[in-house]
Amino acid sequence: MKGADALAAIAAVGTGVAAHRMWRSKKQVQEVESAAHRHEAYLRELEVFAESRERLVQQTETTAAAVELGTTVAKFGHHAIAAIPFTILEAIPVTRYPTIAVHRTHDVIADGAYLAAGRAAQAFSVWVRQSLSANRELT
Repeated sequence: MKGADALAAIAAVGTGVAAHRMWRSKKQVQEVESAAHRHEAYLRELEVFAESRERLVQQTETTAAAVELGTTVAKFGHHAIAAIPFTILEAIPVTRYPTIAVHRTHDVIADGAYLAAGRAAQAFSVWVRQSLSANRELT
């Protein structure tokens, strides 16, 4: 019986070692699967983040275009309304030349203000695009 007992003990130890190795292998497979799921979630999150960045850039560009359109409309409206008193005062001989000078000064200042508003909106749009592009390289 001694040989059979020794053989049974060896078989029991072998079974225990095999069971332990299988348990470790199963645990490692679970860890790899878990890491793969985390990686997939990370990739989905990056995709959503990139899409939201692009939407933000598009919205900023649309806003800049709207601001520029708005300033153009306001500029022409402003000039049309301002032209009324200037035209009247320019028709009067005594006030003609000072009014012409004031009218030109007014138009230069107004054009500069509207140009600045449009350029500021464009600059903001460019800044957003460049900022997001620079940050994209970090991810």
